[in-house]
Amino acid sequence: MPAVCHVLVISNADSGRGNASGVVARAMHEMLVSRVSPRLLQVDRADPTAFMRRFREAVPRSDVLVVAGGDGTLHHALPVVTGTQVPVYHLPLGTENLFAREFDSCRDPRRLLRAVLSRQSRAVDVGLAAVDGGSATPFALMASIGPDAGVIRRLHAARTGAITHLSYIQPIWEELLEPSLPAMTIEADGRVLVSNTRGMLIIANSRQYGGRLDPARDAKVDDGLLDVVFFPATTGPAAGLWMLRSLVGVHATHPSAITTRARRVAVRSGSPMVHQMDGELGTRPAHQLEFAVQPRALRVLLPGD
Repeated sequence: MPAVCHVLVISNADSGRGNASGVVARAMHEMLVSRVSPRLLQVDRADPTAFMRRFREAVPRSDVLVVAGGDGTLHHALPVVTGTQVPVYHLPLGTENLFAREFDSCRDPRRLLRAVLSRQSRAVDVGLAAVDGGSATPFALMASIGPDAGVIRRLHAARTGAITHLSYIQPIWEELLEPSLPAMTIEADGRVLVSNTRGMLIIANSRQYGGRLDPARDAKVDDGLLDVVFFPATTGPAAGLWMLRSLVGVHATHPSAITTRARRVAVRSGSPMVHQMDGELGTRPAHQLEFAVQPRALRVLLPGD
């Protein structure tokens, strides 16, 4: 290992309900006293273009990237770090922290330091999503079309600051009453799975999902495949029932559920499809979405024991 390890820390001050600065400060202090050279770069929502430029310039000069924030912060870092050899550690400060759950990372600054000093990492897959033939956006955990994306759309429309799990109650209720359930045609590796059928679709690169629902519990982040789960539904309560089934783990054996694995998935609809990736709302509703997997394109720093 080099005498000095250069660590880039990107921090989202809006995460952690006001605790982000303290968590990051403790992590920075722990590294500074241990021959680690950390550099802090704050997420700048007022000027995201300038932030991304500084971020892109800093990554090649770094040995490790620490993302201090929620799954959304990590999601927005993916276009920069994917395909590099710079390993990522998630310092979890969000509401769900699914990436941290998958890779067993936590806020403990001593555990982070041990991970940085050991530099043990794992190569994992990254999902890619292209909207209406546009350029692909990477995602680490999952993407979906349907009521869960509708809930995120409603949450974003009403959001004024940091959120908690309670922030989801009103959007969930509204989505149950008026759900986003487009009629979809879905192809997996060229094979038609669903033809013009209303429901919700999950494309999973990881077994983790919000609210401990985990509809793709057998998904693996390093198998070179995406897990595809489709739940047919025409009403909000029917979609909610599928979520309850996935909560207790009986959804996969239901005769109406469709599950498979694929390298490429194409989805078309005559109506706009609201979608999300890693809990982040898609930039606009789509009539066509194409998903693919980029095998072992991201290195994840393993937590120190």
